[in-house]
Amino acid sequence: MAQNLTTLYSKIFEFLHLYVRTSNMNNELQIYQFQSARDFLRYAWERKKRHNPAFSIRAWAQHLGLKSHGPLQQILARNRAVPKSYLPSLVNSLGLNMKEGIYLETLIALESTANEREKSFYHDRLRTLAPKGNGFQPMALENFKLVSDPVHFLIKVMVTRSDFSSNPSWIQSKLKLKRSLHEIKNVIDRLCELKLLKKTAHGNLSNNVSHASNRVDVPDRGVQAFHEEISKMAAEQVKSQPVSEREFNAYFLNIKKGSLKEAKTRLRELVKCFMEEFEALEGTSDETFVFNIQLFRAAERGEKK
Repeated sequence: MAQNLTTLYSKIFEFLHLYVRTSNMNNELQIYQFQSARDFLRYAWERKKRHNPAFSIRAWAQHLGLKSHGPLQQILARNRAVPKSYLPSLVNSLGLNMKEGIYLETLIALESTANEREKSFYHDRLRTLAPKGNGFQPMALENFKLVSDPVHFLIKVMVTRSDFSSNPSWIQSKLKLKRSLHEIKNVIDRLCELKLLKKTAHGNLSNNVSHASNRVDVPDRGVQAFHEEISKMAAEQVKSQPVSEREFNAYFLNIKKGSLKEAKTRLRELVKCFMEEFEALEGTSDETFVFNIQLFRAAERGEKK
């Protein structure tokens, strides 16, 4: 079982590094890759926030001409459907062209109906509007969410603990990465949908160790978000965790240009060896750690003399 878990972790590690090698890919998802207006607006909001950290939901609501930011906040939290009356302002704010605006309009209509015939009609329209080979790919979005939020991998590892409880409240109480119960439930559903976890009839979770990794074309922004979150958590824990329970080391060194590729290969081999030696057997541990390794440029190259 330990070997299976190590193999699984290695697949995940390779899965994350896939995006580093795909530098010719777009860095942003397109509206055609969404099946939900609220998911698209949440993604658009996060994108705006990345480009301008000071930009607030209140400011966006004012830009959209809303009297209050409350409804927009509820939409972004997936607690409220998008009113059709918001469409013109959203299209203008997000810089959507006519076809993209119609796609957003269809997403809004899809989420506003409970009629199965109408849902089928709107699904067909979405497929027609999406560019061939580029649109209506919900699994691309789900994998993007998987890769961009470390909580997915954290919960997946926690499932094998001896004290694990499938109760979202218990999971929430143990996480160092703070998430709402709603977010945790969504993470669990996503892991099950992607066959990384399986759920019994009684709601108990277990690892689906025999899964096959799905290497879809997900923008490398997902991996960047993942490492940003891990780095933020590390910055918090270096101050809050006792030194007996953590290990932080950092060294500055000069590396010859021709040696960098080999250095990165050696680091990946180190990760594999570390996991093989210290990964606990399933059901034998009640503690979860993150082994985070970094190598990046600390100073710019000088000009050749």
